[in-house]
Amino acid sequence: MGKTAGLSILVGLEDLWFRTKIADTAARLGDLADFVSTAEEFWDRVHKVRPSLIILDLGAPTLDPLVLIQALKLDPALYRIPILGYVAHVNTEVRRRALAAGCDEVAARSAFSRRLPAFLERYRIPAGAGPGVPDQTDREQRG
Repeated sequence: MGKTAGLSILVGLEDLWFRTKIADTAARLGDLADFVSTAEEFWDRVHKVRPSLIILDLGAPTLDPLVLIQALKLDPALYRIPILGYVAHVNTEVRRRALAAGCDEVAARSAFSRRLPAFLERYRIPAGAGPGVPDQTDREQRG
């Protein structure tokens, strides 16, 4: 298998446990994670960092994640950045709305936590290639 570039991940969340889990996993895989907890911080960082992946806690009220997703997908400079969201498994309405807004993939919090390394691997790209999003077939087979 060819060499892959480490991910530059912008993570929007409020939960310290998930922050620690994502930071530890990203570091172990050679990825860089940058964390924000408000929409204002998010917009400041997304333009500076130009991440290769965005992870959003879809239940974080200080982020207003559904608005962020819609705005990202309308921005010509940012719309290609894949967005991975996670939410409580019982919150099917937020899941549906996030996907409709343009979130590339939504996982239940428990599955996201359990399979975080696999999720990050899925968005890893060959060194020198542009940002990519797993195709629908890949997401359905692995999801």
